[in-house]
Amino acid sequence: MFWINVIVRDRLSAVYNVWMQRILGIDYGRARLGVAISDPTGSIALPLEILHVPHPRAAVPDLKRLTAAHAVTRIVVGLPLDASGAENDLTSEIRAWSETIIRATGCPVEFVDERFTSQLADRVIDLHKPGQKRRKAREHRDQIAAQAILQSWLDQQRNG
Repeated sequence: MFWINVIVRDRLSAVYNVWMQRILGIDYGRARLGVAISDPTGSIALPLEILHVPHPRAAVPDLKRLTAAHAVTRIVVGLPLDASGAENDLTSEIRAWSETIIRATGCPVEFVDERFTSQLADRVIDLHKPGQKRRKAREHRDQIAAQAILQSWLDQQRNG
């Protein structure tokens, strides 16, 4: 009876570990990074934090802390492609920065087109928090943009 109990517990533990994997979403910025996280099932993106940094590389320790604290297995970063979908100087900067994140956290990084996430975030803020002060609104925009980036990736994974 004991060995059956151990096998069941081990299998449930394995299922639980797969189920509990979380994904981190990042809206890259030179002064602030919006951060979102998936729910344990990988269905819904939730706002997590805003990292205020003097430069993006300064966010590495915070991202390392967040990935460890939340058992993150993958990171999704928004790429601000231009209107035609082409990459630009900022996307090259983000790709280089992401290599640092991969080395620091051990998590693979994937990219999502984030062309209209800031405009979407502005609309959400205008609807839910009209008249909010500009600085506070910018902070919420980064967090909502990170949430939109991550939700886009989660939806792509679910819908193939």
